[in-house]
Amino acid sequence: MTYTLQQELSIHDLAKDKVRVLHDELNDKKNQMSDHQRDLTLRELQRYQELLYANRLNRQINI
Repeated sequence: MTYTLQQELSIHDLAKDKVRVLHDELNDKKNQMSDHQRDLTLRELQRYQELLYANRLNRQINI
C-alpha cells in the first residue's frame, strides 16, 4: 500500500508520539505494572518501532 508524503509524515508523527507514551509508561516508577501488562506494552512498543522503521524506509525509497 502506498501513501502520499503527507500521509507518511502523519503516520510518522502519530507513531512517534505513541512510542514516547509507551516509553513513559514503561519507565514510570510511580505506577507499577504487572508482568503481563509490561509484556504487552513492550510488544506494542516494538510494533510501533517497526512501523517507524518501515515508514522511514518507504520515504527513502520514494525520494
